[in-house]
Amino acid sequence: MQALVRGEPHALWLTRRGSRLILRLLDPGGGEVEWADSAFTTVNPHLAFDSLRQRIDLVALYAGGPFPEDLMPYFSQDETFGGTRYRAEWTGWDEFEAWLGAS
Repeated sequence: MQALVRGEPHALWLTRRGSRLILRLLDPGGGEVEWADSAFTTVNPHLAFDSLRQRIDLVALYAGGPFPEDLMPYFSQDETFGGTRYRAEWTGWDEFEAWLGAS
């Protein structure tokens, strides 16, 4: 999952490795940035999405699929990373959270 934060050059990326969730910051070129070297040093990483919710302008969820039919209207094919996966987008954290609650 990627979240773009208004006014910041770094994007929040939440990824999964096995059962573990990993929060990363990526610069516009895709390079990883240390939390301590970012504009988010005062933000608790465990509460990052909630703390930044008002400034998150885009949430993109990337997943492998296939999905149940009732979820397919939200996802479109995305081949930007090589191979086929699916992407869904919301125009802010509140919209994404509402979708999670409705799903």
